[in-house]
Amino acid sequence: MGSEMRSPWRLWCRRGWRHVFVCLPVYYPEPSLTADEYTLAIDPRSYCIQPDVAFVPAREAAQHFLKEGATAVIKVRVDRRGAPPYIPRGLQTCVSVVKSVLGVAAWYVWTPEHLARWLVKNGGQLIEKE
Repeated sequence: MGSEMRSPWRLWCRRGWRHVFVCLPVYYPEPSLTADEYTLAIDPRSYCIQPDVAFVPAREAAQHFLKEGATAVIKVRVDRRGAPPYIPRGLQTCVSVVKSVLGVAAWYVWTPEHLARWLVKNGGQLIEKE
């Protein structure tokens, strides 16, 4: 997503590609009052990592973000089998946190745009606005 926050990272990130976060679908095994499928958002802010739960399926959350102006939403299957036992993370940025959640070991992916291109190149599906 775009971010106009004053940060040194703006020097390396193109407009519209200044922040990333991850949403994970969560399925509840029993019927609940609000929904059987939730979305867990993990948003690495400059001062903390902010988790949040949306009581909508992940596909609805993706459409919401696209309507709110997200540059891209990419659907990725997370499979950590065969991943190396240690992946150096470098600086604590939104990209490094998302790479950690997804198990991406590409050391050369530093910016949100690099991450989006890497995910699409490695099997990610770009979600279109409905």
